[in-house]
Amino acid sequence: MKRIAHILAVGFTITNLSCVYAQSPHPARVVTQNVFEKEIAKTTPIVGILDFNRISAVSSEESGLIIKHYFEEGDSVEKGEPLVEFDTDFIRKDIEITRKEIDQIEIQIEEAEKNVSRLEQLFKSSATSEKSFDEEYFAHKKLLKRKEQLGKELERLNLKLEKSTVRAPFSGIILAKYKELGEWVSNVSPVCEIASKDDVIARVGVSEDLIKYIDIGDMIMVSVNPLGKEFQGSIDSFVPVADLKSKTFWLKIRIPYFEKAIQNMSITALIPSSAKMKITMIRRDALVAFNGQNFIYSVNENAAVIIPVNIVVYDGLYVGVESPLIAVGVPVVIDGNNRLQPGQLVEVIEEKQ
Repeated sequence: MKRIAHILAVGFTITNLSCVYAQSPHPARVVTQNVFEKEIAKTTPIVGILDFNRISAVSSEESGLIIKHYFEEGDSVEKGEPLVEFDTDFIRKDIEITRKEIDQIEIQIEEAEKNVSRLEQLFKSSATSEKSFDEEYFAHKKLLKRKEQLGKELERLNLKLEKSTVRAPFSGIILAKYKELGEWVSNVSPVCEIASKDDVIARVGVSEDLIKYIDIGDMIMVSVNPLGKEFQGSIDSFVPVADLKSKTFWLKIRIPYFEKAIQNMSITALIPSSAKMKITMIRRDALVAFNGQNFIYSVNENAAVIIPVNIVVYDGLYVGVESPLIAVGVPVVIDGNNRLQPGQLVEVIEEKQ
């Protein structure tokens, strides 16, 4: 009895809609595709936030005075690009002094080598003492060690010079700038916060009752509400801690980076809410909205028939729907429906598979 009442109500709605439009005298050219079934889970929309799964507070390995800034909040940076540069006048002066010391040591080494060679010949001919030869020999060794030590010191100063420019550890977006031009920065103070562009996620609070329907790697439709964008994301992970009061846990859905991505921007994710079942599927292009209700057009005896549907799942280019008036094999208009009117004559120019 309830089913009959429902069909009568649907018929009443369609009749009313037919009265809204004027009958077109010319057949509308349309493309159709038959309804099919797919084994898929129903989904429920859950509001969450946009986030970044990898965020770094970038610090310097050296202390210094900031003399150059290469970024502002919101800038996009690539891995290895400079972020800030410190004053390096004292480091460069130490490098200059160390190089001169090495030059001086090299002259002393050259002189010591000649003395050792000369004394070695004299010692062999018993023209000098072993003590004199040993003193010159070990003096030469000390000079070589000193040169090696100065070389290591020069390497340290060059490394310090290199580390005086703080670079982006990965490609990302600057979320916050902590230090300004002219500020002194210690090696424990972050200069900025950067979020990885390769690790954009939708973070959704999901009821623990739904976890049995969720598997890592499942594809999920995610809508970025303020921008009207849609993405096919994959379930990356979930935080294994449920809230004691709400009994919800955080689910992370990986989505591609897009322009104007903002941390904590609102999103809506379609989360599986049932076991997989056979559901009637149609192209999303077939949907027509009217007064907050979704409809589709079918074709019966070369005339357009409007049918209300209830969407239960989104699956890429397709949607799963519930309606007592459609079944597998029924042709549905997927192109040309935006200009159709209920009862209008149609000409099917193509039937998509």
